[in-house]
Formats: sequence, structure tokens, C-alpha cells
Amino acid sequence: MRNPGYWVSLRGMPDTENTTNVTIEIPRSNQLTPLSLQSIIQRISFGDLP
Repeated sequence: MRNPGYWVSLRGMPDTENTTNVTIEIPRSNQLTPLSLQSIIQRISFGDLP
């Protein structure tokens, strides 16, 4: 990848009535790397969903 990817969990976020556009903020610290992806997968396997 040329540009880094970022992720954010929407778990626990309130529902919205807006069906056209929804803006979310993604922290730059949440860069998706092989190590962070491995950590997310491990957390999911233990039932600690992000």
C-alpha cells in the first residue's frame, strides 16, 4: 500500500437517523498495520471485540 490505512470500531456508537452521509473521526494512531491487525484478530478470538 502506498498510503496507510486506518480503522475505528463503531461498536457502542449511537444509531443515526442520517441515511445519506455519516462523518466519523478516525484517530491517526489507529493505523492498520500487520501487527495491529494481528492484535485485533486476537482480541476478537478472546471475545474482546474492538
